Amino acid sequence: MPGGPSPWRQVGMLAGLGLTLAVATAIGVGLGVLADRWLSSSPWGLILGLLLGVTAGFVQVLRDIGRATRP
Repeated sequence: MPGGPSPWRQVGMLAGLGLTLAVATAIGVGLGVLADRWLSSSPWGLILGLLLGVTAGFVQVLRDIGRATRP
């Protein structure tokens, strides 16, 4: 489109932000639990996985926001 991305495309991208954050967090927690079982290090793998998942989710959300608001 000559005026930039379609407003509906932007709405679609931004609507998935909550899901992106939730999925990244769930993956981090899942990997942390697996690491705890493998290394017998409970709850440190869970805590580290949670922090890494939340961080990865926020990074991706910020990238998506930047992409959606770019002219």
